Amino acid sequence: MKFQYIVFIINICCLSKIANSSPVTGVCKDTLGNPIAFVNVSAKMTGIGTVTDTNGFFHLNGDLFNDIDTLVFTHIGYKTHSISAKRKDLLVIQLQPSEYSLKGVTISPSESNYKNKKIIGTKANTDHVIMKFSSGNLGTEIGKIIKVKKGRKYKVEKVSFNISELDYKQAKFRINFYNVYENDSISKIRINYHDYFKDVGEIGLIEIDLENEDLVFKSDFLVAIEWIDYVNNPSTDTLSHKHISFNSTVFSGPFYSRTNNVSKWNNNNFKYNVGLGIYLLVKY
Repeated sequence: MKFQYIVFIINICCLSKIANSSPVTGVCKDTLGNPIAFVNVSAKMTGIGTVTDTNGFFHLNGDLFNDIDTLVFTHIGYKTHSISAKRKDLLVIQLQPSEYSLKGVTISPSESNYKNKKIIGTKANTDHVIMKFSSGNLGTEIGKIIKVKKGRKYKVEKVSFNISELDYKQAKFRINFYNVYENDSISKIRINYHDYFKDVGEIGLIEIDLENEDLVFKSDFLVAIEWIDYVNNPSTDTLSHKHISFNSTVFSGPFYSRTNNVSKWNNNNFKYNVGLGIYLLVKY
C-alpha cells in the first residue's frame, strides 16, 4: 500500500465572543525578583497559551481570548498562580516556591539491576506522513501513550523522534511525562519534577538522554513534546505560516494533543490511525 504525503493539523477552537483586544504582557519572577524562564501562561477558557522567554517575559494576543477568561501560570517547583485576563497593564507575576514529589518510582540500589533493554513506542524515519503542532502558540504539546506490561517496570533512558520540517533557525522543546488512567484519560499535570530541554537547529533524528534521571513507570504513561521557544530564520521570514513537522506513521495511533497545559488532552484518531513517531529506550 502506498501513501501520499499526508499532513495532520488540528484546528484550534476559540470562544466566539471576543472582548479583549489589547495584548496582555508581563514578566514572571520568583520571590527574590529573579526572572523565571519557560513558565506556562495559559488562558483557561479559550485554550490559547504561551511560555515566558529566558528573561521571564510573556506576550498574549488579546484578540484571542475574552475579558472574563483567567490566566494561569504554572512551572515545576512553583505554586500555580491565577489572575483575571482583563488586566492589560504590564503584569509582574511573582510565583511562590512549592515542593513536588515524583510520582514514579525512586530508584534504589536493589531496584536498579535491570537486565534488559528495548525500544518502545513508534519509530518513523520517513516523511511520507508528517504531523504538526495543533497551535502556533508556545506551550502547545503533542504526545503518545506508552503501554506498560502488567508487573513490569520501565526505566526511561532515552527519548527519540524525527523532525522533517523546521522553518526556524532554532527551536526549543521540553519533554514531559503524564499519568494515564482508566479509559486512557490523561493527567493535566506532568509528573516529572525536572525540566528536560532540547535545542534543535536542523531536521533529522533528535535524541534526549535521560539515563541519569529516575524516571521509572509501573503503569501506562504519556510522553509529550512541548514547543517552548524559537529563534527566527531570516530565510523563512517571508512565509505566512511557519511549520515544525514530525515524522509520523500510519496504524500506530491515536496521538494526543493540547494547546496549553491547563487544557484537556484531545484523543486524535484520524484516518489510517496515524500516530506520533516517538520512541523510548527503556530498561526493564
